[in-house]
Amino acid sequence: MMTLQISFRQGCLTVEMPPEVDIANAETVREQLREVCRSRLDHDSRGGVTMAVVDWTAATFLTMAGVAVLEEFRLATKERATPVELISVEQALAAAGTTGRFGQSQEP
Repeated sequence: MMTLQISFRQGCLTVEMPPEVDIANAETVREQLREVCRSRLDHDSRGGVTMAVVDWTAATFLTMAGVAVLEEFRLATKERATPVELISVEQALAAAGTTGRFGQSQEP
């Protein structure tokens, strides 16, 4: 079973996404991101988290199933008043027509 890599530093919770998110693993990724929200972003469990970063640096493939998972996570973080930022997924978001919905880091 795939496990998302999660780290915490200076108030920032970073979730490293797998190389591919498609119909084959979207539900597993969705469940793991839901658990991140429950265990790290809910009011009672926040523990100093002020923002979340979804790191797609390793990603080489993203389907609409993956975009749906990402949108669900964005909405869940919004409900919890936690800003979310994406790293290295600009092309996939542009292809899906969702670039205006997420904060995005500029790569050096």
